[in-house]
This record gives sequence, C-alpha cells and structure tokens, in this order.
Amino acid sequence: NGGSWVPLRIGENCDVECLSNEGKHCVWSDQCDGKLAAASPDSQFLACGAAHSSHWGGTGYDTHGHWCHCGREQMKTEVATCLAEKFGKWRCEGACAAPDGNSVPLRIGASCDVEC
Repeated sequence: NGGSWVPLRIGENCDVECLSNEGKHCVWSDQCDGKLAAASPDSQFLACGAAHSSHWGGTGYDTHGHWCHCGREQMKTEVATCLAEKFGKWRCEGACAAPDGNSVPLRIGASCDVEC
C-alpha cells in the first residue's frame, strides 16, 4: 500500500488494531487524518494476533513489513505500558487455591505465561 496509511491503536488486549469497516480489512487511505477524525471508540477494528490469525492464517506480527509488525514497532512503548498495566499486576485468583486453602497470587508474564 505505497503511500497509503491506516489508523492504528493499541486495543484492550494490548494488540495493535487497525480501523476497519467490517472487522476483517483495514481502512487504508492517503488521508489517514480524515479517517482518524471520522473514527469513534465504537468503530470496528481488526486486531493483530489471534483475531488476525482467525481471518488471515497468521498473527501479522511475525511478517516483516506487515502493518501489525510495523504498528507494534512504532508503538512499542504503548504496547509495553499496556502489557505491564493489564497483565503484569499480581492478583489473587480464587480458582487457583493452594492446598492450605489460601489463594495463590498470579500474573501473566511478559511471555504470556502464568507466573506465581
């Protein structure tokens, strides 16, 4: 898409998302600011990662030059902040009780593994 732009954001799950009309294709334009001005928090989007993989067979992150890969590189500080705020915090999960009946503090680590 030489010369074309797409509005991007970091979504709820810390994946890069592009603005979309139907949730499957990004809205590309040579006037990104105009598309951005028309977008709302309720606008549809396509998320990279698992959602992208379900539509296109790959996450987009592992393909150099793909908008997912580029978006994550351009917004790496925002992605890291999102991951730290959303997944890096310790919390007690009642469903994971220790043998003595106490809850075990868990978090999702940077590699998306559960840590205790």
